[in-house]
Amino acid sequence: MTKLQLAKNCIIDSKKLFLGHVGIAGTTGAGKSRNVAAKLLAECLAKQPSAPNGVRYAYVVVDTNDEYVGFTDRYPGQVVVFSPDATRGIPFRITSKNITIDDLSMFLREVTKKQLSKAELAALYMAIDELRAKGDYTLEQLYTRLYELEEYSLLPAFEKIMATNIFAPEETPLKLLARPGQASILAIGGYSAEVQAIIVAHLLRELFLARKNNEIAPCVIFLEECSVFAPEGELVPSSEILKSIATQARGYNFILVSIFQRSSMTSKNVLSQVGNWFIGKTGNPTDRQAILRNAEKIETEHDKVIKNLKAAKQFLVTGFIVETPAVVEIPDQKILLSKGGRIKPTVIEATFRREDMTEYVAKIRSLEETEQKRMKDDIARLRSEREEKLKVPVIPKETRKELSHLKTELQQTQVRYQKALEGLKEKEKAADRKARERFEATIKEQQAEIERLTRQVAIAGAGAPEEKSVWEQDIVKHRLKPLSEKQRDLVIFLERSGPSAAEKVAPTLGIAPKTVTAYVSEINSKIHGLVAFDEHKGVYHSRITELFPIQQSESSKDHERTLAEVVQLRQDLRHAQEAAATKTAEAAKLEQERNQLVKQLDSGKREDEWAPVLEELDSRLAGMVKLLGKVEG
Repeated sequence: MTKLQLAKNCIIDSKKLFLGHVGIAGTTGAGKSRNVAAKLLAECLAKQPSAPNGVRYAYVVVDTNDEYVGFTDRYPGQVVVFSPDATRGIPFRITSKNITIDDLSMFLREVTKKQLSKAELAALYMAIDELRAKGDYTLEQLYTRLYELEEYSLLPAFEKIMATNIFAPEETPLKLLARPGQASILAIGGYSAEVQAIIVAHLLRELFLARKNNEIAPCVIFLEECSVFAPEGELVPSSEILKSIATQARGYNFILVSIFQRSSMTSKNVLSQVGNWFIGKTGNPTDRQAILRNAEKIETEHDKVIKNLKAAKQFLVTGFIVETPAVVEIPDQKILLSKGGRIKPTVIEATFRREDMTEYVAKIRSLEETEQKRMKDDIARLRSEREEKLKVPVIPKETRKELSHLKTELQQTQVRYQKALEGLKEKEKAADRKARERFEATIKEQQAEIERLTRQVAIAGAGAPEEKSVWEQDIVKHRLKPLSEKQRDLVIFLERSGPSAAEKVAPTLGIAPKTVTAYVSEINSKIHGLVAFDEHKGVYHSRITELFPIQQSESSKDHERTLAEVVQLRQDLRHAQEAAATKTAEAAKLEQERNQLVKQLDSGKREDEWAPVLEELDSRLAGMVKLLGKVEG
């Protein structure tokens, strides 16, 4: 049994400590990392606790701010710093060998913060499919193939991913990261939260899988900024694997030490599985409530205790490791550097010379240099080939002379064609002018005829004597007196308009169609048979002229004859106007056809080809004049 002394009054059993996951909570400046996490890691490195299977734990620290690199000074033989940046530690790499389209599209989406279009996904799939058919492939080869396919919209995103240095042809061996009794610091400070989430998701997924298969030693993972990698109510690349680790990993001796300052914003799946708690000062009441809901053995009365803890000094300890919750003092261990700290050059050199690291470092450097050189050579070759295609071909001297001669002949031909075209246009203009003059003369004659007929109609109409209507006769007016005004209006309307349906009568009188029958019944009750209804046709008609016959005078008969003549003259006038409109439309159609012929002339026909066309045009214009002559006759 290994005892870990975290404070003077806090000695805990490592077996109980790693019986479940560990949570270190507190507000910014509460001492979560510099006091508790640093002390816990230091004690584990010094005391070397073992898992239930007797194998010493390996420690992996996800250092999001490059603070833990200070451990290399205190424990130089036990702590190795890994980083995507080879100037800050042993190169940490994720393999891009045979990377799938799902993983790659996820990386691109997280890094660029935009969804790939359907066209980009199709191009990506085609490039991967082509490379897969040839064998293994890397990210650099995929970039080269996309460049070759001219899928330029994807290249900036690929360059952004490659600039992170997290991808390589081969992965960092997990056994180098999980060394029994030693610690690996993964320094990923300076990278965006999206890139950090990709790294954490891949690392934890591979470590947990290897642990389940018993390929690596039991592990304790120190995870800084857990609320970023496992946020509540939000899905990031690392969310799913952290949920799996929280709920399943304890049985595989794979322990998660979560360090978070916003408990309420951390996944409930992670909080609910924490067995041992180190709680620093927490001012936010929502965060305190989240702790109280999930921590073992503490009650509502501890809310005030947590709120009043001394920052960077006091911590409330609860869980399997204590009988009852207790407040302990854990000072700053003076091990962690300030944020953005860097490992000393001498320590980096010594780390690179470690016997267990030299082979890996040499191999990864060689692979990366080879792959980078191949990619640059391929891109340079493709660029050169493209430039060659774009170059203007060199024309031999003899060919240039022949080309010059052909250009001269072409210019001369164009001059001759232009002259011929101008001659044809002049002929066409002359023919057009003559046809237009004949057309305008005919139109003027038609208009004169219309004016003559109009005057005759006006004179005939003016000379017609006025005749009273039947309903205006005195005797008829007297006989219609029993009717109301609206009833008389209905009878007069039928006399004027002739037989009409109820739907036609009703709007004139301002009544509904269904009330017309009632009006008619009232009229007939006052003057029997004055309005009749034709059931077969469904119309009403007036019988004034039948009931009250008026004797017409000779003058009235003459007037009727005069009116008949006026009607006939008006009909003649209308027929003349319609004939003129018809011929005008025919003339417009011929004009349109002539314009189309002119356009064809402009498109480049030779003079000899246009002779029959012009003859046809003159013939059709003559026919038009003949038709207008018929109208005049």
